[in-house]
Amino acid sequence: MNTHEAELEQELLRLGQQELELESRMAILRRRAKDAGMEHRFEESDLAWELFERARETLNNLQSEIVKIERRLYALRR
Repeated sequence: MNTHEAELEQELLRLGQQELELESRMAILRRRAKDAGMEHRFEESDLAWELFERARETLNNLQSEIVKIERRLYALRR
């Protein structure tokens, strides 16, 4: 493995960790939105859902970046 591959691997690991953290945060936000809605705390529910939506957008961007790096690594290893 050359230096460039190692750097890409490290970046992939870093992004993977961010992905896990974001998915965990999204599960919490989804649960908060649902619980608040069930208890008729609609402003709180809306806020939690808005934060969930932002996190989902961030996750989509993050996953796109992960795929790009995976493709680069694959190309280097062929």
